[in-house]
Order: sequence, then structure tokens, then C-alpha cells
Amino acid sequence: MNAESPLKKNSRGSGRIDYVTTKEGSTVRIDSFKIPLVELKRNHVDSIYLCYFAYSPKPYLVLNSVGFATEPIYSERQVPTAMYHKFKLNRKAVISDNWLVRK
Repeated sequence: MNAESPLKKNSRGSGRIDYVTTKEGSTVRIDSFKIPLVELKRNHVDSIYLCYFAYSPKPYLVLNSVGFATEPIYSERQVPTAMYHKFKLNRKAVISDNWLVRK
């Protein structure tokens, strides 16, 4: 499995940033990206591996979607790729905040 596919400035994908207020009254930032499969060198019949990683220096927060934890601070490159979520793509698959939603 490829270890990573960092976003590039010349991507033909699109993204947006939303700020959402939680039930507790905090504001959280949500980053969403659509990346063309050709940029990932994948097509609609392939599988991809994903891991969400977030870091905030203030207030301090480090989290990821696969349950990896180490202290005190770690980077996204330390999350073992063997722990990533595997998704089988198809023409109707959309990755979303619910991880995978079929339309």
C-alpha cells in the first residue's frame, strides 16, 4: 500500500472549510476535500486506504480515525498504515463525514 498521497497545490480537486457550532457551544473547523481519482492514480474499481489526522496546538489536541495513540505529541507520519481504513471504490461511492456513504 502507498504510504501517503499529500495534497498538492496544482490539484484539480476542490475543497471547503466550514465552521460548525457543537451542542456544547464550541466552534469546530471542518475541512472537506474532493480529489480526482486520477491524481491518486486510482480508478473506480480500486481500493484506497484512509486515515483522518488532526492536530491543534491550542487547545492541545491530537487525534486520528484509527485509534492510534502515543505520547506526548506525534505526527501523521507515525500512524501505522496497516491501521488505515480500507475502502473499495465504485462509481457511486462518496467518502463523507460518515466515512462512506453509498448514493
